[in-house]
Amino acid sequence: MKIVYESGDEGEAKTLSGLLVLEKIPNEIRNREAGPFSVWIIDDTQTARAMRVVSEFLELPGAPWTCPECEKSVNAVFDECWNCGTSRP
Repeated sequence: MKIVYESGDEGEAKTLSGLLVLEKIPNEIRNREAGPFSVWIIDDTQTARAMRVVSEFLELPGAPWTCPECEKSVNAVFDECWNCGTSRP
């Protein structure tokens, strides 16, 4: 098993996990109780394919951003956190 992504946002981890499943790359999310949420692939031989999916995910226009202050997920159309008002980094 190998970690391919880590985030303070459970929604991001779930989205990436789903994208990996669509590419037939078995994975699991760990640290669901405490965070940060990490996405692990089951088969290390899938690392290159998984990292391609991660790269594409990070380059998606309109991907949500994580507030540096409260670590909540914020929709890409907003420049301020809905929870605490912190500006986008």
